[in-house]
Amino acid sequence: MNRFFGWQAIGRIALRQAPLRRRAPAKVPAPPDEAAAARIAESLPAIEDDELRQAIGRLGAAIKRK
Repeated sequence: MNRFFGWQAIGRIALRQAPLRRRAPAKVPAPPDEAAAARIAESLPAIEDDELRQAIGRLGAAIKRK
């Protein structure tokens, strides 16, 4: 900044130290509802890979929960 605007751009620098704030621990979300995940997975018959269908069902249930 000083190179671009010149030496007159910065008149004073003040450093202040304050106590650090601790962050609250991240909350672990509850697992998605298994029944909702199964219903969503059953509504996707076009997906032949069973593991992929189940994963998309779990994702859909987690999104629906929010």
